[in-house]
Amino acid sequence: MDRLESVLIDLIGKISNRRQHKDVIHIEADGHIINININEVMYLKSDRNYIVAYNKDENVLLKFRGVLKSVYAQLSDAGFIYIHKSYIINCRFIRKFERKKVVLANNREIRGTRNSDIIDEAQKLYGRFMRGLRW
Repeated sequence: MDRLESVLIDLIGKISNRRQHKDVIHIEADGHIINININEVMYLKSDRNYIVAYNKDENVLLKFRGVLKSVYAQLSDAGFIYIHKSYIINCRFIRKFERKKVVLANNREIRGTRNSDIIDEAQKLYGRFMRGLRW
């Protein structure tokens, strides 16, 4: 019984540690590994050769060199959508998704691209994300 208790305590510690770190995605950009907490980053914006990650208060969380499309390829499975050539948005912070714009949790409006294929794909991924949140 003592051995079983020791193994269970060890297992509980490992599960707790994994839960704390599951919200962090590691992406590669410009030869570096960047850690992105998916519960803090509301959107990422391309600014010339840099990508800037913003939180709900519009504060800059991260700034790094990279290409937005390659970063999106690494974030798409984590609940992020590509809405415009300059923006990747975290689905967790979307308040309203319209054909021409997205309204975020802090009421910031981001215009979508005119490319209907990109918007259709973004809406499909957002719908899939939202269905995944329901039981």
